[in-house]
Amino acid sequence: MDENEVVHPSFNVEGAKTLRWSSSDPNVQNIPVPTNDDRGRLVPGLRDIFWGHRFGSRRNRVVEADYDQLELRVMAAVAKDEFLLSAFDEGRDPHSAVACELFKVKEPTKQERSLAKTFNYAAAYGSGVKKIWGTLVVDFPDILMDRVARLLEKWRGQLCAGVTRWQAEQLAFATRTDYIETPLSHRRMYFFGRVKPTQVCDWPIQHSGSDIINDAIVIVDRELRWP
Repeated sequence: MDENEVVHPSFNVEGAKTLRWSSSDPNVQNIPVPTNDDRGRLVPGLRDIFWGHRFGSRRNRVVEADYDQLELRVMAAVAKDEFLLSAFDEGRDPHSAVACELFKVKEPTKQERSLAKTFNYAAAYGSGVKKIWGTLVVDFPDILMDRVARLLEKWRGQLCAGVTRWQAEQLAFATRTDYIETPLSHRRMYFFGRVKPTQVCDWPIQHSGSDIINDAIVIVDRELRWP
């Protein structure tokens, strides 16, 4: 922050391993927004404290843009997963759709959706029972590991079998060739004899998200016609 209380974050074009942009001092790409919990109570967020600085009679504008569940959409597309593709095609929230199936409810609570969301990404990126449980137990301290095991078996075998099949194909390919490749830019990650299953599952998806976003940044810049 300068003497005029203006924040000047640094944007790092190659700040992440997946080549997605990052920011620092402060990290303005990961500032939480205010939300409401299941009881309607406000959960504070910090994003509202930032606004465009005024220069004389002109106020700059803060432009925020993001994709809706980009990496899960990429996962559904490359894996040709019928359940996820159907949810997106019908305009349903995929996390709520998964929560409905996992917990056998018609309308999931915010907690059930939140659990399904965490579960979705952890399972989609190849995490095992112990790692998924370790992630979930932070926000859901009462969840047991054997329940996570049952949910994971259902997710892999019934709900998102297409993702499970794609993961197995990717792992077999990486074991045979010693590298993995992104579906859009065809960049490669070489393992040098140490294939890591989680990287095999997550790197192509996250990198594809970066490919899409980095192209979009150029388009947004052109469309906004910056002064």
